[in-house]
Amino acid sequence: MKVRTGFVSNSSSSSFVVLGVAIKDDAESKEMLTKLGFSESEYDGDEWEFFENKKIDGIEYLYVEEDNGVYGLVGKVYADVSNDGDPLESQHIPLERLTITAYEVANKLGVDVSRVQLYMGTRPS
Repeated sequence: MKVRTGFVSNSSSSSFVVLGVAIKDDAESKEMLTKLGFSESEYDGDEWEFFENKKIDGIEYLYVEEDNGVYGLVGKVYADVSNDGDPLESQHIPLERLTITAYEVANKLGVDVSRVQLYMGTRPS
């Protein structure tokens, strides 16, 4: 029997920790890609699929489909634990480092730093 500590995951979800920005619609997703230096011709109009599982200049996109209208998170991914049974690695991140990263994410995405938040939870796999 496997015993899991920390985040819990099952066959249809994975746990995550992201310092970033919530994306609520296609227009905002396109805007983020443009700010990261991509043109629409590069992602052929399907920005969600283009963003999926890519790291662009240290920025990643995670599909989360939350009830409050958030479809994805864009930012620095600290943990994305799938249902493979591996435990979450221990990390200690100084608050100062998180603050610096928040400003870096805001700058890269062209948003006010007040939009950058720490998100954690589970998402569909």
